[in-house]
Amino acid sequence: MTLPLVGAILALSSILASLFSLSNFLRKKENFFLLSYFLFLFLHFLSIEWTFWTSGYNLFVILSSLNFPVCSYFAGWLLFTIFLCEKFKRRKYWIAFLLILVIGWIIGVNCMNCLVL
Repeated sequence: MTLPLVGAILALSSILASLFSLSNFLRKKENFFLLSYFLFLFLHFLSIEWTFWTSGYNLFVILSSLNFPVCSYFAGWLLFTIFLCEKFKRRKYWIAFLLILVIGWIIGVNCMNCLVL
C-alpha cells in the first residue's frame, strides 16, 4: 500500500466517523454519540500523526517543544471532549480518554519503533 493511499484511507475514515457522530447526535443517542466522537478523534489524530510521520516530523517532539499552534489545537480538542462528556454527565469517559492519552504519550515518546519487527 502506498503512503498517499494510507493517508487517504485515514482521512476518509475520519470523515465517515464524523458523519456517524453527527447522525447519532441528531438522533439523540448519547452513548453512541460519545463513542463515535472518540472514534473520530482517534482516527483524526492517527491521520495527523501519519501526515507528520510521512513528512519526516515526529509529532511527539513537536508537542514536547511546545509549538503553540499544534499544542493549542490538541488542547482545544481535549477541552471540547471534557465539555461534551460533562454535558452528557459521563465523567468516567473523559477520565478514561485522558488516561489513554497519557499511556499513548508515554509509549510514543519512549518507544517510537516498538511496532517495527
